[in-house]
Amino acid sequence: MTLADAVDALQASQPFVYGLVALATVVRWLRYRDRASGLASLLFLVLASAIVLGTVVGADPGLRTQQVIVAALVSFPYLLFRFGAAFRRPGPALEVAAGSISAVAVLGIFLFREIPEAGAPTTTAFTLYTALVLVQWVGLSAIVAWWFWNGGRGRPAVVRWRMRTLAAGVLLLASALLLAGLFPDEGEQRWVALGVNLLAVAAAPLFVAGLAPPRVFLDRWRRADEDELWRVESQLVGGGSREEVAGALLPYVVRVLGARAAVLGDVAGRVVAAHGLDDASAQALLDGSDLGARDAAVWTDLPSGRLVVVGDRYTPYFGRDEVETVARLGRLTDVALRRAEAAAAEQRASEELRRSNATIRDFVAAASHDLRTPIAVIKGFAATLTTAWEQVPEEEKLKHLATIERQANHLARIVADLLTVSQLDSGAVEPDLVALDLGVVVREVVADLEHGHGDVEVVADGRLLAWADAEHARRITRNLLENALRYGEPPVTVTLATASPWVELRVRDHGGGVPESFVPRLFERFARADKGASTAKQGTGLGLSIVRGLARAGGGDAWYEAAEPGACFVVRFPTAGETGT
Repeated sequence: MTLADAVDALQASQPFVYGLVALATVVRWLRYRDRASGLASLLFLVLASAIVLGTVVGADPGLRTQQVIVAALVSFPYLLFRFGAAFRRPGPALEVAAGSISAVAVLGIFLFREIPEAGAPTTTAFTLYTALVLVQWVGLSAIVAWWFWNGGRGRPAVVRWRMRTLAAGVLLLASALLLAGLFPDEGEQRWVALGVNLLAVAAAPLFVAGLAPPRVFLDRWRRADEDELWRVESQLVGGGSREEVAGALLPYVVRVLGARAAVLGDVAGRVVAAHGLDDASAQALLDGSDLGARDAAVWTDLPSGRLVVVGDRYTPYFGRDEVETVARLGRLTDVALRRAEAAAAEQRASEELRRSNATIRDFVAAASHDLRTPIAVIKGFAATLTTAWEQVPEEEKLKHLATIERQANHLARIVADLLTVSQLDSGAVEPDLVALDLGVVVREVVADLEHGHGDVEVVADGRLLAWADAEHARRITRNLLENALRYGEPPVTVTLATASPWVELRVRDHGGGVPESFVPRLFERFARADKGASTAKQGTGLGLSIVRGLARAGGGDAWYEAAEPGACFVVRFPTAGETGT
């Protein structure tokens, strides 16, 4: 094959190779529909159209056709510049300079009445125009090539290779134009034509590799990361908790995409884990908050939720294929997360069962003591009265009978507490709500306490009416007062006040308060805080759970508030109005 044949073959291949580049970029744009992909497809559609048109019209095109071809060709560097600017915002001066020189280059060709053939003498105006085009093409191409080459520094293998391959393609195409411009007499220097066409054809596969790389390129570039990918997969398989799973996946995702952060969310849009962001920022990202001016996010749906990767403007375009690779870990991640959640649920159930067993053991110990003592007293006094009725003085008989009655009432309260808890659990409590004066109820309960009401102060401004079941209100008040007098220290204060639309009952003592570690369990059944206290001060642990259960059954609630010193328990009832003093 002669040199001329080689040149002809290379020229004939250009429409085909650049048509393939245009096709690859259009397919990518149709797939992702992002702005950068749209600019890339427009860029190479214009270039391929100019090359194809030049080939179709042959060696003797008309003036208007030549002008259209030249205008399309010289628009390529500016479109390339706009593509680069989609990732890295240029300064205002560079924006104006690039737009101005490109406008002059595109419109200037239409001012000429004749375009000289290769090797023919040219006018000064056309020589200046050719120099302008060279400066525009080479200058803008060099800027864009530098952006991509420098932008690839420090990035993971695939992203770096894509960006730098694209930069190399831009430089090869600019070199072809520069060589053609510096040596325009191709007829006498066929080696120049060969070099120009070789550079132009060689740039095409580099553009494909950088803009829409085939799988073979990606697999080759990923070989350096295969060991790390296998390590991540093994960590996902062996992850025993959500933190371990996310700790294996997210740092890998950030590194392989050259991003700054990654967030894993569940199907409800809640943060499972985040890498590189605090919890508030991660949740805001999942909720759709705006990113910074230089940031860009890639969203990928996984079986278990959603993965969001936050990088710069290069990440969504040049890291897109790597995100798809990461998405292949999605099924493994989903299995790992489900397994971790199941393990966590099993652990929680085991802990709950252990705690429940412990509280039941404590209850059995406390209840057996509470039951054994009154039963023993009742049996003892009943036996005395049965066997020695005639010998016991009348005054002692009355004392013995009063003791029996008091202990029987104590047993009845224990049994009533157990029945109430059972009814609350089954939802069988149906309160009879009436407009009740809570001040009257509280004073009645205080007066009935065996400890006497001298230790209890009642503070109530006015006649406060609440919707409540009378028996439930009495029981709630009694349980709270007995709790304060048993575990706290005087003085004990009961305060009634309105907090629209509620009436709040506060029982405050001045003892040592509730240990902070025990507060979350205060209203649980059978829960008792002070294991070291004497059994005389220990209850069955049902009183506070009954308080909250009855309050909620009547449309209110109950909770604990720390006080200095002491403890304060609050019960809220729906208000039924206030009638004054």
